[in-house]
Amino acid sequence: MSAISELIEGIAGRAGSKDVGPDLLDHGRTIIAGLKGATGEGDPETGDAFARARSTFDGVNETLKSAVPVGWDGPGAYAYADQNTRQQLRSEAMADADDAVRTVLDREATQIRMRRDHLDDQYNFLANTSRVTSPLQFVPRYGEAMQLAIKIGALQSALGESSYQVNQLQAEVALNAAELQQAVGRYAGVADGAELPGAELDFAAPVRLGADNPPGPPAGTPLRDVR
Repeated sequence: MSAISELIEGIAGRAGSKDVGPDLLDHGRTIIAGLKGATGEGDPETGDAFARARSTFDGVNETLKSAVPVGWDGPGAYAYADQNTRQQLRSEAMADADDAVRTVLDREATQIRMRRDHLDDQYNFLANTSRVTSPLQFVPRYGEAMQLAIKIGALQSALGESSYQVNQLQAEVALNAAELQQAVGRYAGVADGAELPGAELDFAAPVRLGADNPPGPPAGTPLRDVR
């Protein structure tokens, strides 16, 4: 038995819907309300925060691209340019990971809203069925039997559809979780590659970053205090 089926049975047992009676559809609505409650409370979380983070990293990356050494070469320029490039790659990777998370959260929020709407439809369907079948109880001889037959059919239909919708949401959430796990791996990859190289850099070969740029001060030239 699936987890959703067990949930339905548990809620049904607490509501007493195994006892066929005049409040049968009320118990059905209780079950559907319980299923809707399993989707959480309030508005589902969207990816707005991650969209803002993506925008921030894009801005950082543009700043880094404009911060290349100009008119400066030698070991210091090489180390600076190398770290600048590495940081650009990190910020791009973080921006891409944020965008992936935003996409998943936005999609899941839409999925949750859609399933809740379906559950509301079934809840209202049972309420309407209860209202329109109420006069049947006054029909002599067969009225109550007719009323009960309609209620049972409506209940089976509504609970079947509600169970299907929640099972679909359960499958979608599982896929979303797998994608989020991949995004977490991308964040971890950025963190793992963020260590400074330290002394293992080879500064033996100076590199001029732009042939047309005027040379900077020779290595070892003291800085002049202009205060």
